[in-house]
Amino acid sequence: MSFFLKQARLFESPLSSDERADVRVEARRSVASICREYLHIIDEYVCILEWIKAHPVLGRVKEILLSEGPEDQETAEGMVSMYCDQELQLALKQLGHNLEDIERRFLNDRFPHILTCPCTSNGSLSSLLKRVFAPDYVPTEHDWFHFDQRRLGRVVQEALIHRDSHTLRLLRITDRSTQRRKWIHILVDDAACLLFICDLAIYDQGLLEDETVNRLREYFLLFDSLVNSRWFTHTPFFVILSNVSAFRRKILQSPLSKWFPQYDGGSDADTALEFMRDQFLELAKAEQNVRIHVSDIHSAEDVMAAIETVEDTSLSGVLKEIARVPVKREC
Repeated sequence: MSFFLKQARLFESPLSSDERADVRVEARRSVASICREYLHIIDEYVCILEWIKAHPVLGRVKEILLSEGPEDQETAEGMVSMYCDQELQLALKQLGHNLEDIERRFLNDRFPHILTCPCTSNGSLSSLLKRVFAPDYVPTEHDWFHFDQRRLGRVVQEALIHRDSHTLRLLRITDRSTQRRKWIHILVDDAACLLFICDLAIYDQGLLEDETVNRLREYFLLFDSLVNSRWFTHTPFFVILSNVSAFRRKILQSPLSKWFPQYDGGSDADTALEFMRDQFLELAKAEQNVRIHVSDIHSAEDVMAAIETVEDTSLSGVLKEIARVPVKREC
């Protein structure tokens, strides 16, 4: 939902130069932190005294991990330079480890957006590090989507989309905890439709705080609690199953049935998508107004297409009522 809301905000105003400057700092801090986490994985794999003597680059990994954090600019740049150097990759290869394989498993578990978003999915952590730490680096809109953390403390985030005859107010609830008394009144009082966005590509990932809990199953539990809440009996739900392209690629390598044993459709993506649709629809009551929209939402065009579909379906009744209300004109 964060991606969707930020993209919606760009419909109204582009990123300013000040915002890009802020993102530049945030992006470098974030990717340096990712790099440090990954070096800890390498340290666990191969940084033993015998191998450090044979491969000095592993000793430098140890030194960096014992030094100040990535907030220190000199340390961060040295860490990035060492990571991107071929010497580390060759050392791991000689010790029977493939840097790219370890990296992919690590990113899939901890930072899946780097693998599933089109802006980074064809690259690697080293290519991301080189781009973000380049002297002439200018943050992209996707960098803002992924790395800007400045508003995460807010319980509710907002974006407005001005249409020809009306304005859509999008509210994102960032606190999904059980303490819903903090925010439930916002939706009950104002929501004409509940937009529920689920990233399908997370189907094989566990929660950071508890790796035994599947992230997608947590989405199902959250949706179940909302769609069957007495507060939203008459509220339409519009479910966006997003990141479909990444989902189609992943099920070829990571069987959906491993995490959802009741699925028996193999690696056929269309069958898998139908299965996911059914999982959401089965949670709702028969009389509940629930619509499923399957799409990538990586671009402005994707987001606008989803918004137009919401207007044509879940919000059609509300918009017709608005159109019938006479406009009071001052004499």
